[in-house]
Amino acid sequence: MNRTTRDNTLVIAVTAHEIQLFGIHFFDDNTLFTADCNYSANRTVLLAF
Repeated sequence: MNRTTRDNTLVIAVTAHEIQLFGIHFFDDNTLFTADCNYSANRTVLLAF
């Protein structure tokens, strides 16, 4: 089967708060962000599956 990565990639935009509800704590380390957006529930990330 000759599939490219693009054929089966689903991109979902979720907020930081929604990610923490899933138990995936990408936002625990505040050094990941600038002072302007630390722990912002409105910050959106893209997850590719």
